Formats: sequence, structure tokens, C-alpha cells
Amino acid sequence: MTGDSKAGADPADQDGKPHLDTGRSRQSGAAFNFFIMTNIQIEQALKQKNPGNKPVTIHFKGRPPVTGQFIQTRDFEELKTKNLWRIVNETKLKEFQKTMDNDLARIFNGSDFTRIVCK
Repeated sequence: MTGDSKAGADPADQDGKPHLDTGRSRQSGAAFNFFIMTNIQIEQALKQKNPGNKPVTIHFKGRPPVTGQFIQTRDFEELKTKNLWRIVNETKLKEFQKTMDNDLARIFNGSDFTRIVCK
């Protein structure tokens, strides 16, 4: 260990936007941190940080972030118990608001989320 006080610091802590980090787990000897979000943590983050259900940016373990809006459909509760979330990408949001077509949404696995940032 080099004693560097910034090692392992989350750069998003400095962006000034509200977000939820879910605690850090460090694999022995690994040079990175990873986060795993449960369905309970995701639901709490959405209720506390985004009560108006506005678009948020979702960061993932192994892919670029996605900006979009969580939507509730008739299978919302079932999906939530499996930590699956239906999200409409920001680029398709206007079309979704006009048509309410659920096919415009994609289902994401919440265990791949690392952070949710409110816009």
C-alpha cells in the first residue's frame, strides 16, 4: 500500500450529484472496488433520491452507464423480487410518453448496477 489517501476514492463523490453507493467490497489483492445493488437498495434509492420518477443515470459493473427512467408495468412487483428493472432509455422517453409502448423499455438486472445518479 502506498499510503495514498485517494486510493479507492470514488470520483463521483466529487461531482455534487446525489447518488447511492451500496458499500464497498474489496477482493484481496484487487486494484478495484465493485458494488452490488439489491432490489431493496434500488427501490430505496428511487424513493428517496428520485420521488418524481425522473430519468436517472445507472452505472454498471461491466458496461457504459445508461440514462433512462424506471417504469412500472403490470409485472413490476414480480420483476422487482428478481432484481430486474424495466427502464426506458432517455433517447426513447418522448416516444414512450406518447405511446406508452412497453416494448421501448429494456429489462436490466439490478445486480449489475453499481450506482444510481439522479439528474
